Amino acid sequence: VERGANKTAYLNIFDHDGNLILRKATGIQTCCVAVSPDGSLGGTTITPANLVAEDDFDMEYPANVGKATIFDLAGNKIFELQTGTRAMEISHDNKYVALDVNGADCVGIMNIETKEILWQDYRGSQIRHLIFSEDDSILYMGSQECIAAYDAKDGTMLWQTFTANGFPIDMILSSKYLYVSPKGTGGNDNKLMCIDRKTGKTKWTYQTGSRGTKLTVSPDETMLFWGNDTGARDVGLYMLNAETGEPLW
Repeated sequence: VERGANKTAYLNIFDHDGNLILRKATGIQTCCVAVSPDGSLGGTTITPANLVAEDDFDMEYPANVGKATIFDLAGNKIFELQTGTRAMEISHDNKYVALDVNGADCVGIMNIETKEILWQDYRGSQIRHLIFSEDDSILYMGSQECIAAYDAKDGTMLWQTFTANGFPIDMILSSKYLYVSPKGTGGNDNKLMCIDRKTGKTKWTYQTGSRGTKLTVSPDETMLFWGNDTGARDVGLYMLNAETGEPLW
C-alpha cells in the first residue's frame, strides 16, 4: 500500500465453484468491477504501468484515471476507453456498456464493438452505480444524492429521486422496486430506501445509523438483507420486510 492506493491490485473472476477463470492486473486499486449477466465478459479500470510508476501520481481517486476495459474470459481485450470510470454495467445481450463515458461525471451507454456513444448525460457528480433492467430497456443510475432511470435506447430520463444523502454504496433490483443504500454525508445519517421502479417514488425509508456495504433480496422477494462494515460499533446486519421496510431482526 502506498499513499492510500494498492499498486499491486488485480481483477479476479471466479466461477461458482471457486475456480479462478480470469486474472488481470489493474495497476492500482479500483472500485469498478463489472461481470456480464451470462458471465462471459468482465470489466474494470486499468491504470497503465507508466502512470503507476510515477512518484507524484495522485492516487486519491484511482478510478478517475486509467482506462475502462472489458475482457472476455480468454483474457482478450474487447473494449477500451481512454478514461477511467467508477461504475460499469454490461447489458444482458453483451452489446452495450453503461459507464462514465468521458471521465467527467457523464453517464452514458456505448456500443462495446464499435465504441459508438449511444447517448450521454452530464450529471455533475460521480457515477457510482449502474443497473440494466432485465430486458436492457432501462438503465438505473446512482450518483451523488440522486437516483435516476433512463430509457436505455435514447437516454430520455424517465424519473429521478433525490436521496438527500451521499452516493449509493449499493443498489439492487427486485421485480417491483429498486433498493438503495446511500452513504450519509456526515455523522450517522445513513438509511435504506425502497423506490418504485416505474415511478421513482420512494415507498419507504429505514434509518440504519451506519453505512451499508451490501444488499440482497430473497428469491421470493419478501425479505431484504443489509450489512455494513462497521463491526461492533453498530448493528452489523439487518433483515427487513422487503415490502414495508419493517425490520425482522
